[in-house]
Amino acid sequence: MKNPITLFLFILASSVFAQKVTIKVPNDISYAKAPNDNKPMAGVAIRDITASWKMSMAGHAVFSGLGMGIRDRIKVRAIYLQDANNKALALVQLDLVGGDLLLHHRVSEMVQKATGLKPEQITLLGTHTHKSFGNIWDNDLMNMNGKQNVAGFDEKLNLFVCNKIAEAIIESYNNRKIAKIATGSIEIYGHSWNRSIESYAANYPDKKINTKDKNERYKSINPNFNMIRIDALDKDGKYKPLATLSNFGAHGTAVSEIGDLYSGDWFGVTQRYLDHKINANYNASWESINAISAGIEGDTEPNMPYKKTGDIWGTKQLDYDAVDKVGEGIGKKALELFYQLESKLKSDYNLSWKAKEVDLLEERTINNVKLGKPIMGLASAGGPYSNSGVPIFKGPRNPLTRRWIFNTPLQGRKIPIGWTFGLFQKLVLGPIAPHKVMFQIYQIDDTYLIPLPWEVTVFSGIQIQEALQPLLNVNEINKIQVLSVANGVLTYASSPKEYNVQDYNGGQNWFGINTVPYIVEQLKDLTTFKENTAKLLDKWEFNISKQISDFKLDTTNVNTNFKRDAVKQPIYFEGETTKNIIYQSAFQFEWKDLAFDKINWNEPLIEVQESNDGESWKTVVDDDQPITDQGYKLYIRIYDNIETNGKNGMTYRADWINPKLEKGKKYRFVVKSRYDIPEFYSDPFGI
Repeated sequence: MKNPITLFLFILASSVFAQKVTIKVPNDISYAKAPNDNKPMAGVAIRDITASWKMSMAGHAVFSGLGMGIRDRIKVRAIYLQDANNKALALVQLDLVGGDLLLHHRVSEMVQKATGLKPEQITLLGTHTHKSFGNIWDNDLMNMNGKQNVAGFDEKLNLFVCNKIAEAIIESYNNRKIAKIATGSIEIYGHSWNRSIESYAANYPDKKINTKDKNERYKSINPNFNMIRIDALDKDGKYKPLATLSNFGAHGTAVSEIGDLYSGDWFGVTQRYLDHKINANYNASWESINAISAGIEGDTEPNMPYKKTGDIWGTKQLDYDAVDKVGEGIGKKALELFYQLESKLKSDYNLSWKAKEVDLLEERTINNVKLGKPIMGLASAGGPYSNSGVPIFKGPRNPLTRRWIFNTPLQGRKIPIGWTFGLFQKLVLGPIAPHKVMFQIYQIDDTYLIPLPWEVTVFSGIQIQEALQPLLNVNEINKIQVLSVANGVLTYASSPKEYNVQDYNGGQNWFGINTVPYIVEQLKDLTTFKENTAKLLDKWEFNISKQISDFKLDTTNVNTNFKRDAVKQPIYFEGETTKNIIYQSAFQFEWKDLAFDKINWNEPLIEVQESNDGESWKTVVDDDQPITDQGYKLYIRIYDNIETNGKNGMTYRADWINPKLEKGKKYRFVVKSRYDIPEFYSDPFGI
């Protein structure tokens, strides 16, 4: 079902006729007392949430693939931050397409007794990677916007993720240490570009931006990579790096739609690049955690070659080396900023928060700005500039997707998907689309974080910053940092002029031409709240139509006498380029192991070791990166037909990517012990 219009009709029909289930989250929570440290404190924790095989990936809708392996693992990174007055925030970065209110509220309930944190003190910040799983969201539209044979809400997977987030928050709270922080930004050009330049140019009619000039795309971005560096007091009395929390504006779409390995996309590369470089240079008694979330990214993409495969949908070629180039390039600039902040670390920082929840179907007007009811535009079927879509609906000011007469006050020039289904969408799409929103303003020293569930375009981000600057009394506008896909995914926040161009971003702006003015008015209202207060909805209820159970993990009745065996001993593959994929050079090893549903994929599985004498072995390290399945240079792929029952095990393949071997050394793959099954080794190999 690759036709987006067919998908749309499928979603509507499924939602109309399916039996709805209401998920209720208690919000009459009794909170533990806040800590009484009276010192600036911080703690961090990380959890692996890499899920089962064959889950539908989120982000590319009908063009999404199924997860059949791991390139780099899907993680949750929690940072607990507290000032000397015991005011605290939990900032959680997710390697997911976005945050979500059902996740948020369930997690809030799970952590309140252990931490005293209230919901408004917790934010879930997504990267917007399109290579993690979906099926965990608080609404039908997101749950069913993927491969249709695996579309729907997976309760078991949702609770798995919630539990991991809660574990990370509680651990970060329990392990808090005396801390200092520093905030700053660095401009990064060349690694991202504006994919909707015609829409962006519509905001500046007097500038006459040459939209045919590719250089304009590289300039028309928000170049600020923003970082909060957090150091903690170690046992030796010295402050050492504990964590960084950063944001940058570029979609998590460096990996092609073709890719079928779980990945944090360029975010996953940059985060691990910082992890390895920082941990290699400081002798701390812990490993620092570096978390990056989506900034102002609605119309901005990573700077990839974007070679097309030649299919009718405009699918781009898969090129992991180019993904690494972008991720490491951003990482080098981020590392430069990290060192710049060392001299600015301070302990006398202040934290505060304000928050409000709004149901966009119930509270559509604020200060005379009215929001439209959600309608999906036909332009969304065309897809973004560089991604898959229906060709005849692609591009700005397309006469097939943009009204020329009979414009509507709230939906402007949008033509609904289904042409005449505008009224039907208002009646049906509203309840199944995400429509409950948490607005937050977090102050962290001199920086204000504005987490929003929309994908905010460059110009819209500027509008929000300029509206808030005098109200927050901020001198530098980039100290107001707008974060996309936080606590939810509500598609695009494009400015009114961008919206009426009706390219992909406008078609995917469901709530209409006043979306950004509405967001601005809600945030302006939020600035009038007293510090550290919130106004939340009376009920936390979410209606879900179709439920599935594709999260396969059954660790009962495991055959602990299972004998692992080599299927193919390590062999070198030189790599090759095909129409669809640029295959990297690699040493490849295949082995037989337990069936995929008997393996906790969120635990370490394999690494590469080296030896000078064939007796003493240690983990290979390449440019400060250990060659394990925790990095991005050792892939794992299931190689058997996943539909088999797996009683006799399944075949897996590990690829050590772009390997660097030294003469005289021996190398081997090591499959970790699991249950009572011992470690398993490949034959040694070398050059």
